[in-house]
Amino acid sequence: MALDVPDGHTGPTLMTDLGVDRVTVRRGERARVPVTLRNPTRGPVNGTLWAVSSWGTWPGVAPACQGFTVPGGEQRECAIEVDGDAIPPGSYWLMAKTAWHGCVAYTKAVELEVTP
Repeated sequence: MALDVPDGHTGPTLMTDLGVDRVTVRRGERARVPVTLRNPTRGPVNGTLWAVSSWGTWPGVAPACQGFTVPGGEQRECAIEVDGDAIPPGSYWLMAKTAWHGCVAYTKAVELEVTP
């Protein structure tokens, strides 16, 4: 829930961005996908971030779930790690889901490609 205060912030209480347009990883390699969390409010935002991906990719996308705290007016970068050894070669999708203070949001979905 957001509280509007005079001369204060109105609008989303957390902005989430997946820092890539596409992820390509080879077998035997790992990729780090940045997730930026920006808090435009005056108070801290505490929540949970999930890596969400196609069925069959879950063993290679971690952590599945992580907690976060973003102080008021600041931003924090989290990361999703992709392990090319744990995902069969192919084309999939990846996004991040965030939940905080009774709100839920998803980033854009991007292509996740694992090559031999």
